[in-house]
Amino acid sequence: MKILFVINDIHFFISHRVDLALRAKSLGWDVVIIGNYYDETALKKFDFDVINISIKRSSKSIVDNLLLIRTLASLYKKHQPDLIHHITLKP
Repeated sequence: MKILFVINDIHFFISHRVDLALRAKSLGWDVVIIGNYYDETALKKFDFDVINISIKRSSKSIVDNLLLIRTLASLYKKHQPDLIHHITLKP
């Protein structure tokens, strides 16, 4: 089983959802974090797969949003997750 967590700020993920991801991992799930900011030191101790993508949080541009949708669709197709958890508003 595979779960993708999609969030625009990795530090928010660490402060609000890391326990949920750790629980999923302890139950045997493959956990993948997709986010806008990747800080190796912040996530290294958790041993998650991390994918860094561009999410422009305040952008209202149709082009930016369509590029984000295309990027996410491509990642969903590649990883074939059983569950996707969008954590913040933009994703």
